[in-house]
Amino acid sequence: MQEIFKGVPFFGNGNSLFPDTIIIDESEKRVTYYKRSLNILGYTAQSMYFRDVSSVILYHRVQYLMFSAVIIESSGGLHSIEAKGFLPNDAKEIKRILTGLKARHF
Repeated sequence: MQEIFKGVPFFGNGNSLFPDTIIIDESEKRVTYYKRSLNILGYTAQSMYFRDVSSVILYHRVQYLMFSAVIIESSGGLHSIEAKGFLPNDAKEIKRILTGLKARHF
């Protein structure tokens, strides 16, 4: 099963045209961050397996007092995914899913 969470398009931090996207894929046991660049031709993609997730940090209402940021850190702190522009309920759901899947797949 695949869960897709898209940030809300808003003006600031590059989310106006192409919002940040987090894809949680249970079949491949990984979380992917996807962001299209402003020049439309390129994109940024980062992936992390569930077993490598050490923590999920939420910062609520940090952008325009409405949107939340999600930071997913890896074991050892060598790699992290930072996505912005999510509604607080979506950010909480991302954290709930990742902490539950980490416990099941570890």
